[in-house]
Amino acid sequence: MAVIPHWTNKNLRVLCVQDNNKVLIDVMSADVAAVGQEVADGVAGELRTRNQFILDHYTLKLETQQQKFEALKMALKWQDNLDAFAAPLKMTLGLVLTFNDGTRDTAVAQDLTLDAWSMSMAGRTDRNKFTIPFRCNIFKIL
Repeated sequence: MAVIPHWTNKNLRVLCVQDNNKVLIDVMSADVAAVGQEVADGVAGELRTRNQFILDHYTLKLETQQQKFEALKMALKWQDNLDAFAAPLKMTLGLVLTFNDGTRDTAVAQDLTLDAWSMSMAGRTDRNKFTIPFRCNIFKIL
């Protein structure tokens, strides 16, 4: 049996669905992290501490490049909706990985909040960079 190479970002596609509008995002890098409280209870009479992790939420940070302003429009629509004192838009993020053996898995981030994004446009030959940070309560593999 041949050894299957590890996947790289060429295997990753990211789709954001905001209020039934789909935006395919060109991702250069993606970070996902669990955020929570590390608990260590030192109980009398026990040799070791009782360790526990209490999950608060997940963070996702996408470093992207844009051919057009579709991802930026998504971020601005999120803020326009908040400025109008409307209910938050439903937003879901899907990360589709096609592995080097032809199989595929999809991770889904639900109950998303868009955090403070940034866009940089450098020199004449430099590519643009659009950083999109999210927090979510649900992150799972389908």
